[in-house]
Amino acid sequence: MRTVGRVWHGDKAGFYDGAVSPAVESPASRCLELRLEGRRVLPSQWGLGSSDFAGFAGWGGVAQGTAWLHERLAEAPQAPALVLAVGECVARALPTAARVTIQGRAPLSGLLASGQVGGALGTHLAAHADFIGLRGRCELSGAVLRMRPDTGVELLERPRLAGASPRETARALFEEFASPAILCIGPAGERGVPFASLAAGVESPSFVGRGGLGASFAALGLKALVIEAHQDFQGVAGEAEELIRLLTRSPRLRARARGGTFELFGALSARGGLRAAEGDRALSCDEAQELFDQAREQRVEFKGCRGCPTPCGWVFDRPDGPRQGARFSASRALGTELGLACFEDSLELLSVCDELAIDAREAGAVLALIIDAREEGRLEGAALRGNLEELRSELFRLVHEESAPGRGGASRLASTLGLSASVASRTAQSVREDSNLAILLGQCVSGGGVDPMRSFPFLTELGGRDRIEAVTGLPIPAGGEDPLTTTAKGRLVVWCENVIAAIDASGFCAFSAVGLLSDGVLSLEELARRILPVRIREETGPGWNGWPLSERLMALGANLILLQRRIDDLLGGRGGPPPFARTLLEARGMLPEYRLVRGFDDEGDAPPRFGSMEVWSRERVRWLEVASSEAEREAPSPGAEDGPNGPRAPGSITLRSSGALAEILGRECFLRARLPLPLGQVVRALSDENSRATRWLFSGKEILPGFWRDGVRLREGSPVASGDVLEVVLAISGG
Repeated sequence: MRTVGRVWHGDKAGFYDGAVSPAVESPASRCLELRLEGRRVLPSQWGLGSSDFAGFAGWGGVAQGTAWLHERLAEAPQAPALVLAVGECVARALPTAARVTIQGRAPLSGLLASGQVGGALGTHLAAHADFIGLRGRCELSGAVLRMRPDTGVELLERPRLAGASPRETARALFEEFASPAILCIGPAGERGVPFASLAAGVESPSFVGRGGLGASFAALGLKALVIEAHQDFQGVAGEAEELIRLLTRSPRLRARARGGTFELFGALSARGGLRAAEGDRALSCDEAQELFDQAREQRVEFKGCRGCPTPCGWVFDRPDGPRQGARFSASRALGTELGLACFEDSLELLSVCDELAIDAREAGAVLALIIDAREEGRLEGAALRGNLEELRSELFRLVHEESAPGRGGASRLASTLGLSASVASRTAQSVREDSNLAILLGQCVSGGGVDPMRSFPFLTELGGRDRIEAVTGLPIPAGGEDPLTTTAKGRLVVWCENVIAAIDASGFCAFSAVGLLSDGVLSLEELARRILPVRIREETGPGWNGWPLSERLMALGANLILLQRRIDDLLGGRGGPPPFARTLLEARGMLPEYRLVRGFDDEGDAPPRFGSMEVWSRERVRWLEVASSEAEREAPSPGAEDGPNGPRAPGSITLRSSGALAEILGRECFLRARLPLPLGQVVRALSDENSRATRWLFSGKEILPGFWRDGVRLREGSPVASGDVLEVVLAISGG
């Protein structure tokens, strides 16, 4: 287990001139506030003095850091403030637990932005504190905030770093301090681009940029943060080994390890969710497979969080530059949607985004809008679609020319051009239109901004209604499992938001947890037993007795989501649904249900106490009330009818796979049988023909992959006829 780190007395300070304040051993607090004033930094302890948030004591760095941020923004909503926090699992050295949660006011939207970065930053921060809150502003050129191994802290001036890329900055600081725990910005943050990103690490750094966290960091006057630490975290004997064994039992996590996040090329093309280079049609499954193959051929290295046996990151060789890390969501935004049909071209644009330190997804949305505007004659300039060199130039213009179209983000540019109705955005941050309505709703209500993992409601990819009920422990109406209907999507998004927020607060990897839950390797109760903060696991005070650990995990998440909403209220509120999805979002089962379960429509009802079981227990009661309608429970589920349709005769169907499944079944295979048959019997016949595929097709008696036909996901009872072509998808979206 961890040892308590050193902390500051509030009346001591470290100064730029090299006078470093003495530190003292103290178990009283691991919550540090660092106030930047001109050429000095003033450190102090921070405690949960506010009665509103006293319940968060002992809930871990993310919960306490969010409470600190609320307090600072309540005092001065526009003043620079940023919090970096780690969960308890990071200090326990659990496999996959190595991320830092970063939160602050988003320059792009004016609301809360939240993201995570990996690398050594998390373990080094955990040696000093559960969170550090940064506020104020320094006035040094190339300012570097250094946390020393003895817990001293100082501001250093490094003028040579001004204007440097993140990679250049990290290398220079690593040479000076020999610590890989480096967080820095690039030219975009320094020049005030509202979708600037932060980079963590030295080689193949991890980036976080949704909402413009890099610009938030720059508003503090900082170029970089360096954390030095002597402590080498060691996990509890046996705990890490057990988790590694469990993680490797998950077929979805094993598949992600083989295909990285790029397995999503196949997953999204199966439901028509990828745009072709021409821009006027969906990318075919064969075209998506070609892009995946190109990525796999260029991959030279796997990259994952500390101790993870199923790493999902890929690193690529570049012919004319250093190795480049990439993930699917960034590559998608800079690929075919800009008319680039070659993976190498999207990797080139991503390297430019990383050099400038701008959010690739927002930059891609801006470029896509400029492409359309030029083709429609709304903007002057050279044709951009598919023109790699012009697209590169446009990215540099976005950063270095204050008058460049799109410098304020896609939403503002769309408003200027009169194209707001056609742009997928929410609170000035680009989102993805999606046929899975839970994913669409999740993006549009997500606290802390739109993030591929934070806003992803994974329940709709589990398949049957029984499976979703088994995972959640709560009733789901008929049709709620169908990703193409509005039924019950509000409550499913609430549940997923709570779970992901709680997992993030613990420090454990959200995707690893989703894989364990989705594949039935662990129940929510078993997961909670392994990752919940000790204080919540052992809480016996009023309101907690009798609640199992799974419900306590939900309470942690529900409290954090509610607090994020309160921060947004401080910053001006969230507004209504985005125009492009307003009709769908206001439908029954979507946003109205989400608001109801969350309690946002209970005007006059006193808000529950933060840091209590009461927050989730109220949501749970409202969920059960919504689900209690017999008419709702018996409503017919839309989509294909169950059971075979017509007399059976010899025939064949084509099954097309991608990622790990393609390695077992082949990219395309044929199954001959007397058809039509229900999908469940088709999958069992496929398993009988290829026993190696069984563990990828079933978890016990439950079917694991999704089977899609013409962009529609089939149920276990859906009839499959001769001549049908089915896309087999094992991947979980997100990443």
